[in-house]
Amino acid sequence: MQFTDVQPLVLLEHDLSPPSQVTQLLVSENEKNYGYKNDTQWLYNVKELIKKGKLESNDNISWAAYHASKEQQLIYEPAVTSLLLLFLENAHSAPMIVHGMNVIRSAVEVINPGQTPVIAMDQPLFALAKQIQWQWPNTLGEDKLLVMFGGLHIEMAML
Repeated sequence: MQFTDVQPLVLLEHDLSPPSQVTQLLVSENEKNYGYKNDTQWLYNVKELIKKGKLESNDNISWAAYHASKEQQLIYEPAVTSLLLLFLENAHSAPMIVHGMNVIRSAVEVINPGQTPVIAMDQPLFALAKQIQWQWPNTLGEDKLLVMFGGLHIEMAML
C-alpha cells in the first residue's frame, strides 16, 4: 500500500542552505498604504463617535467591529479539505517528512488538481522540511510545495 509504505532516505550531513535564487514578492506603494489608510479611517470614526457623547447600538467603536462593518458580505464556497490517517513512524525523521510531502501532494492533486499543496508544521519539523526541499528542489522544492509554520508558531511570532 503506497500510503503506509515509508521508503528509507538519507538526508545529507553537510550544511544545507537555501537556494541562491529567491523569489521576491513585489508590493506596490498602494498596497503598502492600504492598512494604514484603513486604520486612519477607523481612528477618525472613533473621534467622531467620542464627540457624539452617547453611542447608539449601530455605532462601531472597536477596530474589529468597524472593519467588519466595512467588509462586503460575500458568499464563499466551503474549502475542500481532507484529513489523512496517522502514521506509526516518528514524525521527526526525514523519511517520514518526505513520505508525508509525497502523500499530501498526491492527495491534493486528487482533491483539487493543479493546486499547490500547503503543509503546516511545528518549528523543528519545518526546519527539517526546508532542508529536504533544498536537497531535492526538482521533486519537493519550494515551487512544488508550500511549507509553513503551524498556527501556534505563527501566533507566538506575532506576540
